[in-house]
Amino acid sequence: MMTKNLTILGSTGSIGRQTLDVIDACGMEVAAITANSSVDALEEQARRYHPELAVLMDEKAADDLKVRLADTPVKVLSGMDGLLEAARTRRYPLARLRRMLLAAYLELPEPEHIPYLRLLAASRRGCDLLRQMRGAPVLTKPADVSRLGQTAQDLFTREAGWTDLYTLAYPDLSQSACGADWRATPWIM
Repeated sequence: MMTKNLTILGSTGSIGRQTLDVIDACGMEVAAITANSSVDALEEQARRYHPELAVLMDEKAADDLKVRLADTPVKVLSGMDGLLEAARTRRYPLARLRRMLLAAYLELPEPEHIPYLRLLAASRRGCDLLRQMRGAPVLTKPADVSRLGQTAQDLFTREAGWTDLYTLAYPDLSQSACGADWRATPWIM
């Protein structure tokens, strides 16, 4: 039987505590727990559920929790970076989570349909499969956008703007060259 590891965002709140009750009943394991500033409650949960990670949004509270949990293998993080680390999975890496948060914050609309598939990287086998594929056109370079119609051009222009906005938030601004979507081509392995 495969064990389920869960991350509980807001584990000290009412819904978080109820979720932990369900975990107790189902025999699942907790990978990470998070809270805003409830040091006592998060310490108690960390000692009971033995997560790999405990996150407090409040940095001073997290410092206190680190001291309290020093005798355990639980890693303690703080702030938004800690929260994103707790939420990160293979399907949702940090970059994708950050883009989703930015899109939600800016209330960016979702397109009604996707007029193209954008290729970022592929193996030789992947290229062969793409040649056989039918359906939405595959976009391999920005110059091809103009051939896909106005809807595709509008979406690509919006996506390029979102990418530029995202890159402006890089901690190292030397890596934040805007306009990359208009210059990038796929990486073929």
